[in-house]
Amino acid sequence: MHLTAVTSKTLATRYYDRPVTYSYWDGCSTGGRQALMEAQRFPADFDGVVAGAPVLNFTDTLILGLWHARALEAAPVTLETLKIVADAVYAKCDGLDGLVDGIIDDPRRCPFDPVKDLPVCAADTSSAGCVTMAQALALKKMYSGVVSNGAPYFPASRSAPRRSASSPSDRRRWAAAGTAGSSRRPGRSRCSWHFPSRS
Repeated sequence: MHLTAVTSKTLATRYYDRPVTYSYWDGCSTGGRQALMEAQRFPADFDGVVAGAPVLNFTDTLILGLWHARALEAAPVTLETLKIVADAVYAKCDGLDGLVDGIIDDPRRCPFDPVKDLPVCAADTSSAGCVTMAQALALKKMYSGVVSNGAPYFPASRSAPRRSASSPSDRRRWAAAGTAGSSRRPGRSRCSWHFPSRS
């Protein structure tokens, strides 16, 4: 990113025929990690950085992903199952902040237990509106976090599935990360670029 910062300032200086007055970095996830790296390694590159949700601990993040993949391999979860999970999570936790508004303010405070809180299918046979015990146990494993030698190793992803998790991309994201989306409402990207006119 350092070379990009230097090159872009050179281009902007030549295009606008004046030096860049201020420059900022605003990034999230990998962009947040890059922001922290820039601030530590090349502090003069930017006048300020916003490092949102930086991806820092790749080892534990990948271990968590493998933990979730193994749980889902044992008991695959369908989009219909995600809807059941989302409804149960929101029914149990939406009002914890004192307001039932479709937003779970702090998923870490949600005492959702898939084995206790999800409807289990009669005779443990998969059907509409319920989950099998294997699915409930797989979800519990995911919600509980990585365990190594009987002790917690890495915290669980406590985000609540979206009630509208109906697209294949939502399912892929949930399968990869253990969540069908954030408990926050979707919105436009907070990163946007505005270039002033040359005049």
